[in-house]
Amino acid sequence: MGDVRLVVVAGTTETAAIDGISAAGADPELRVHTPSADLEIVEAGRPAPDSPVPVSPNGCPTPAVVTRAVRELLGPESLPVEFLDAGLGAPTAATVRDVGAAPGGDVRDPEPVPEAATVFERARASAPELAGAGEGGDGSAAELLVAETIPGGTTTALGALTALGERAAVSSSLPANPIERKRRVVAEGLDASGLDPGDAGRYGTHWQKVT
Repeated sequence: MGDVRLVVVAGTTETAAIDGISAAGADPELRVHTPSADLEIVEAGRPAPDSPVPVSPNGCPTPAVVTRAVRELLGPESLPVEFLDAGLGAPTAATVRDVGAAPGGDVRDPEPVPEAATVFERARASAPELAGAGEGGDGSAAELLVAETIPGGTTTALGALTALGERAAVSSSLPANPIERKRRVVAEGLDASGLDPGDAGRYGTHWQKVT
């Protein structure tokens, strides 16, 4: 395997509390703990003693166990990992980088993440360090494999893709992806924000497609 580093972005949103949107936790009250425990599992192989094991409402374990299994199979040194706190709603025992983000609001609100532009720039500025640019003395950098553990995250991603005018297709933590429900939620959010699909892609510096 080449020089690859896993970066896991973790956070919580009020979007996850919308009925039928997320299965990233046994119930809405436990859902806020899912990202924190996921990081612990990926880093240490198990959640901290005071963290619940994340499961879906029908008992399926968190995909974090698969990520941990891959790291154990490859050897942790073959797939180093960094965690970004993008608005965790519960403490975690994992080692995280803080980008100054608070838990997100409801994507249907006009401004669910008021500090979004600032957080984006902080995260972007951290990329060279995350990739270890120049550590080998030749200016080379590792390839970053970016993952997320954010309940309600695919709905949030759908909103961002739609606002940017990109292909709006996302997966789900639910066995049957409630994509039409997500689209309705996103439409409410765009309407509340005074945006049409594609508008964010035309606003210049505040929204940028990163390649």
